[in-house]
Amino acid sequence: MIQKTILIVDDTISNVDILYHILYPKYDILVATNGKNALEIAIANKNINLILLDIMMPGIDGYEVCTKLKSNDQTKDIPIIFLTSKVDDTSIQKGYELGAIDYIGKPFKPLELLSRVKTQLDIQHLIVELKNSQENLKNINNTLSQKIQIEVEKNRIKDQQMYHQKKHAQMGEIISMIAHQWRQPLNAITLTTNNLLFKCMMGNFDSNEFQNELSLIDDYSQHLSKTIDDFRDFFKNNKSKVMIRFVDIVTSTLNIIRSTLEKKDIEIITDFNCNIEFETYANEVKQVVLNIIKNAEDALVENEVKSPKITIQILCDNNCKKQILLIKDNAGGIKEDIKNKIFEPYFSTKKGKDGTGLGLYMSKIIIEEHCNGNLSVKNDQEGAVFRIEL
Repeated sequence: MIQKTILIVDDTISNVDILYHILYPKYDILVATNGKNALEIAIANKNINLILLDIMMPGIDGYEVCTKLKSNDQTKDIPIIFLTSKVDDTSIQKGYELGAIDYIGKPFKPLELLSRVKTQLDIQHLIVELKNSQENLKNINNTLSQKIQIEVEKNRIKDQQMYHQKKHAQMGEIISMIAHQWRQPLNAITLTTNNLLFKCMMGNFDSNEFQNELSLIDDYSQHLSKTIDDFRDFFKNNKSKVMIRFVDIVTSTLNIIRSTLEKKDIEIITDFNCNIEFETYANEVKQVVLNIIKNAEDALVENEVKSPKITIQILCDNNCKKQILLIKDNAGGIKEDIKNKIFEPYFSTKKGKDGTGLGLYMSKIIIEEHCNGNLSVKNDQEGAVFRIEL
């Protein structure tokens, strides 16, 4: 580890000798006996980590030295501790206003001086580390942004037919959704980083808390990366509306997931009472149905329900002008205090944080914004009931 360098600025040689014997050899020491010499040394040496600065000196006093150092881009970030016999409130306030990080009165206790010097050097070291962390986060964000661009381009190639039909509208929709989904975790990363910087600058530092906060930042970053997979299959090739029945949508979806449900002894009950065709984006509605059934499966397994079952009903309403699909489970229902949150982005009830909290959010968008329908949920005596109306 590189040894820290401290510049002592004091016109009294006996004071310099005392400080030298206290600080050396723990730190490398530079000495200036007047303000002019202090400025020259500070500018000439790029490895100064801290300045102990007296105020009352002939010529350029300590206040002016501090002012000049803080106005110079090369020296403005060097922390300054005033070490002086001027300990009245006005002098102390002026010292802090000029940019000092600490103010120690003479005479001082050697152990106290060592402790306060070490504290400020530790804080300065952490600030440098946090700045490096911010740079790393910028690099992470750039990498993730590149991944998004790659995934968007893959979707563009896969969706060639749709691209020719609705090029500008579709790409605008993708970009808008991604930006919306990423805003919350990116804000969390920024707030966490700024909070750590503020605590370090205020001297309120706790190493365990620092590690925990950095761990949160890492979790946020990995969470951002995982959302790419959620968006990968969000837009499919068939972006044209087709005439189809709910029976066909449910049957096609069950063909995908039926074996998985049967392996977990989940009974599938169907009750189809409406066979009227309607026009919609079939592939997107299938995604919604699959997502709701998968959520029901997860809830049944997580709650260890005996005799688990999923019931799927198809109804007609308003003289067969409205098609209704009900998907029910017997997993106990959704807690009332979170029922209104389940369609919010990044809200997940899954244990172990296996979900990203995007599935139901995107399902809501598909049914209500793409298909002009309605997606809602309620609890009955056995569990949750999802209702899709088209």
